[in-house]
Amino acid sequence: MARYIFYTDEGYTISPNDAEMENLQVIGFEYGATQEEALTNLYKDSTWIEDAGFSKDRLKCYAIFEPDYMENLRKVIDYLWEDEEKHFEESGCLNDHIFSILKKLKQDI
Repeated sequence: MARYIFYTDEGYTISPNDAEMENLQVIGFEYGATQEEALTNLYKDSTWIEDAGFSKDRLKCYAIFEPDYMENLRKVIDYLWEDEEKHFEESGCLNDHIFSILKKLKQDI
């Protein structure tokens, strides 16, 4: 199950010096097998969202990779790296090879 962050551009917040600020507001975090399941769970656990007038249609959502997930991903990439790099070089298939994906992932994490 993944963890998701939900946020919206609806409404505004008050800054520490009492100025109104239009910005993004975090609505909540929730777990789910999919974004849709996480959204359902969020609404089930946080009835205040509808009561406050926030629109489901305006909510944005992104998966969050928690540290243990990232570490597991690093381990898989490192495990596959040498063999796949060798296969990549031998294949001459520069654009359509799993090593290209591994390289991108390694750069991202």
